[in-house]
Amino acid sequence: SNLEESRAVEHFAEGLAMLTTRDVGGWRGYANDIPDYDGDGGSVREIVSRALERVVAEGSKKQTWRVFLHKPLGRPLSPVLVTAMRIK
Repeated sequence: SNLEESRAVEHFAEGLAMLTTRDVGGWRGYANDIPDYDGDGGSVREIVSRALERVVAEGSKKQTWRVFLHKPLGRPLSPVLVTAMRIK
């Protein structure tokens, strides 16, 4: 993967977790606050927003996601594992 893809995956996973947030603006506010990284595939914000919109449109109304980001300590160049599981 590349840096753009890595950023998109991390923001998408966090966006899934934010689907049930009580923060002002909700998950859309989170998506709008993603920095505007531009890459070959378009802006990360646009890609993540479209993906989250699809999850909301095609999923159940009260879906809840549990998301984890696993980073090895002391090994900054090691791959990061992102897991997401729908629990409702």
